[in-house]
Amino acid sequence: MLSQREVEFLLDEVCTKLGFCLSPQDRERLQLAPPPSPEEFATAVLLGEGLDPRSERRHYAEVLAIAQRAFGRVRAHDA
Repeated sequence: MLSQREVEFLLDEVCTKLGFCLSPQDRERLQLAPPPSPEEFATAVLLGEGLDPRSERRHYAEVLAIAQRAFGRVRAHDA
């Protein structure tokens, strides 16, 4: 699972690279209760932006790719 700091870095990357910059309240919510998987993280980001992940497949895939890299780094570090 991602730490609060790792979630902060991940949200910054999603904001900078993709333009999905969540509100301070949504950022805090995700930092305090990080989604346990890249898929759930990508879904949470799109929902926070007011988008439906099922109909925004391209955006979902973009956020998911960044989240998968972050989760992979954490898993590699924990191993």
